[in-house]
Amino acid sequence: MSSGTSFIDMNVWLYRLFDDNKMEVAEKTRKRDIAIAITQTEGIIISTQVVNEVSANLLKKAAFNEGQIIAVIQSLYRRCTVVEFNLTIFESASDIRSRYNFGSSLLVMLK
Repeated sequence: MSSGTSFIDMNVWLYRLFDDNKMEVAEKTRKRDIAIAITQTEGIIISTQVVNEVSANLLKKAAFNEGQIIAVIQSLYRRCTVVEFNLTIFESASDIRSRYNFGSSLLVMLK
C-alpha cells in the first residue's frame, strides 16, 4: 500500500485483530491480509470513536481481557493520529455527504 493519510474505520482493525470463526477461512484470510496491508501504512488517522468501538467489539466478540484492551489502545495511539470529533468535523462531513450524495456512513474526510 502507498503511504499517505488515510482514515481507517473500525471494521478494518477488527479484521486485523479478531479471528472471527463465523467467517469462512478463505474470506477471513483475505480480509485479514487486506487489513494488515492497510494498517501497516504510515499516516493513519483514527478517531476516539474508532478506538472505543474496536475496544467494545474486542471485549464482546473476542473476549479480550482488560490487559489486552489496554495493549490494543496503546498500540493504536502509538501508530495512529487519533482525532476527537468536533463541530467543525461534523459540519464538514455533512457538507461532503450533501455535496457528493454519500450515504450516512461517511462521517468525515480528512486531508
